[in-house]
Amino acid sequence: MGEPAPAITSGADLAATAPPDLFDGIVDNAEAPESSTETSDTIETPEPVEDTTVEEPAAGEETEETTEEEPVTGEPEKRPETTEQPEELPEGVVRGKNRQGKEGLFVEEPRWKTIYGNHQLVQKASEMIGEPATLEALQLHHEAYIAQERLFNDLNSGDPRTQAGVLHYVLEEMQRAREQGEVGNDPAIPFAQSMYTTLREKAPDAYATLRFTAARDLVGEMFEEAAAKGDESLFLSAQHFALALANVPKDVRDIAQVRSITQRMGIPFYKKEEMPGLAGQHAGGDVARLQAENARLNSLLNGNNGNQQAAQFDSWHKGVSQTVRTGILDEAIKPALASVAEAWKNFPNDYNDLVVDRLHRKVTETIRADEGFSRKIQLLNDQAQRAASAQRRDEIGAAIKQAYVNRAKLAVEAAKKPILEFAASRLKERSDQNHARRQAAQTRTVPKGSGGTVPRSLAPNNLVQMKDNVFDPAVAVKQAQQLLG
Repeated sequence: MGEPAPAITSGADLAATAPPDLFDGIVDNAEAPESSTETSDTIETPEPVEDTTVEEPAAGEETEETTEEEPVTGEPEKRPETTEQPEELPEGVVRGKNRQGKEGLFVEEPRWKTIYGNHQLVQKASEMIGEPATLEALQLHHEAYIAQERLFNDLNSGDPRTQAGVLHYVLEEMQRAREQGEVGNDPAIPFAQSMYTTLREKAPDAYATLRFTAARDLVGEMFEEAAAKGDESLFLSAQHFALALANVPKDVRDIAQVRSITQRMGIPFYKKEEMPGLAGQHAGGDVARLQAENARLNSLLNGNNGNQQAAQFDSWHKGVSQTVRTGILDEAIKPALASVAEAWKNFPNDYNDLVVDRLHRKVTETIRADEGFSRKIQLLNDQAQRAASAQRRDEIGAAIKQAYVNRAKLAVEAAKKPILEFAASRLKERSDQNHARRQAAQTRTVPKGSGGTVPRSLAPNNLVQMKDNVFDPAVAVKQAQQLLG
């Protein structure tokens, strides 16, 4: 039996005892592996061929005929059945051994180019979607893309019913978000304001249509409000407003003709004699005023809660940031280094400094440089800032943390190999320097001098400046003269 393997004492030993997939993977730097014909380091020797030459018997010797013995029974000899089926490997993949004699699968160069190209495609797709490119993740993103395409197709269709369906969906989602505490304010209010101003800037014709529709509704509300209050001045103003909106010529005085023109345009118009009956039909004319008052109170309430929500968001953001840092380290970096952590157990400080911390910094830099991922996180932060409940913010925080962990796993796979190679070479270099210093210290000789003795003080050994345990200046002067000559 051989001697036991020596303990790890240097970076070279550390690299030698590391797992095979630590630095090499399948091949280094996308190079083709060894040729598929290299299956073993040993040279097969041919089996010896038996000599079938028949020797002639010498004179006087009897020849013995040898015959094979047949089986005693007439049944044929049974051979053991082999249940092992030949292994089916993909095209261009063979089984063999590497230089160390370890069995494994090897691929030919054309096949390797295909495999490596597919691997790079998966890595790019994973970075694009911000998580490992599994079938479920790709299916989810594909369905989201199809839904977005359908949404824009319905908006651009020009069909009022189809476009109304999109608006119904949007407003229902806004109402659901408010009811579930995802947002604190009613998102439909700023949505309506943004739509009004945007239409005014980008689509003048659509803005004119919207304004005419709103003015037409306002005329009807003015008639109802004037009738409910008995305000004749307001009722007369509503009539003038309706005539101006319908662009009725001034020379038209017949009420029937005026009403015909306004009704064709969908604008309500009433005579003064109809005022009492209109008041009876719309006894609840104060509804608009109550709605306006309710909106004003909600605006005040939301304004008072603004500072409190901002403080809650700041506290939540700090907690999520800490959770993200811990999650990247514990769920992405440490599991990726689990296969090499045992080899570094004798160098804990170097492991943290050269491997863990360096890899953590590299992963953080990679994530910050990903603009698409940053936009995704910004959207989640905006949702958390609008959330009205702590439970909803916690859900968003968990989603942010998981997104960072998924993106960190992708970044670790790309940065792990060069960092481990650098750490191993740095440790070996340091070990070589320490070994050289020890070797130089062992071969160093004692300084040569007269007699090889250690230099002593110039003062004589019997130099005493005391007399009867009391310092005597005269004795000290004499001794100094002796010393200085």
